[in-house]
Amino acid sequence: MNILPIQSISFNSTKNAIKYYIPGKNDTTLRCFIDGKIEKPTHFKYEVLKRGNVIESKEFQNKKGFSVERFTAIVNMMQSKTREGFDFLYETLNAHIKGGN
Repeated sequence: MNILPIQSISFNSTKNAIKYYIPGKNDTTLRCFIDGKIEKPTHFKYEVLKRGNVIESKEFQNKKGFSVERFTAIVNMMQSKTREGFDFLYETLNAHIKGGN
């Protein structure tokens, strides 16, 4: 009889997250990671890159999925960091449909 030790299962959302890039303001690039179903994302992380260096990073997480109000607040905050002519929500939905970069 083989008895194997029980290993704990940890949640690492960036492993299964969709990664995509959006042009940011002031010659920056937004590297975004989103995890969960399109209707109820559970994890969102962004990094503001300038010349390949991370100058700002923030992460949002909710195991049950973000409420509509919370996700709207995140999208509005990210839209303010996005370059003129790009729509953050459109780029996010498009990345989710295509599976990211």
